[in-house]
Amino acid sequence: MSRSFVWLVTLSSSAGALGCSDPVPAAAAVGLRLNIAPSGSCAADNTRPDEIGNPPPDSNVRDKGRPEFDGEGGVNANCTISGDGPFQVTASVAKGSVILGIEEGVVQGNGTGTARMSFTTPAIGRGSIGNGTCSLTAVSIIENGMTLPGVKAGALWGTFNCTGLTQQGTPSLNCTATGEILLENCRQN
Repeated sequence: MSRSFVWLVTLSSSAGALGCSDPVPAAAAVGLRLNIAPSGSCAADNTRPDEIGNPPPDSNVRDKGRPEFDGEGGVNANCTISGDGPFQVTASVAKGSVILGIEEGVVQGNGTGTARMSFTTPAIGRGSIGNGTCSLTAVSIIENGMTLPGVKAGALWGTFNCTGLTQQGTPSLNCTATGEILLENCRQN
């Protein structure tokens, strides 16, 4: 009789330990639409934007698109969005030959902000452009009949506009990058 009792106690202790573990966090989800504008010294091939997502975010039709997840389909994404306004934003997103980096991003509670951004894309050939200060503005969303900025701890849907981007070793290069970024399931610390 006591043998059966010991077995039940052990089983219930094991089941309890399994139920107490923290859930696995969701993988970072990202979407990107990136346009590099050619100018006098920026010879970008801007025949079509670089895109991540199926479809990528598109604020013109008020659609954040369908993001792709870190570790799936060649996507490598890492992001942190912390605070409660202002929000601190850092991210690295890569898929194939397209790479986006966001450093020192700050988005205010009203949705306006800035960030240092860098890009690697086939549109500029080999190398990357970056280190310019970019505007980073959350796209307004409607939730429960209220218009809210598209930023909160752990998530951002926004547009960016970067002027004066330079290429490594080519300080005279002056490219402009515009587009949209969607970051979800980001760390909040």
